Amino acid sequence: MNNFQKSWSDLQSVYSQTRFISFPANYVQDRYFHSTSQREDLSWMIQVEELYFDMIKKWVHR
Repeated sequence: MNNFQKSWSDLQSVYSQTRFISFPANYVQDRYFHSTSQREDLSWMIQVEELYFDMIKKWVHR
């Protein structure tokens, strides 16, 4: 999980040099629900990993 977090941080750093990684001022959210329009940052790309890591953390701490 640590390696993944490091890779994710590196990706955000590189991506932010050419793209917005947050909503611009006066952004109007899409009225339809889908991950890419509901999350302000790039985290929609790793939504599955977030859920998976939460499951692992719960299992380890029981």
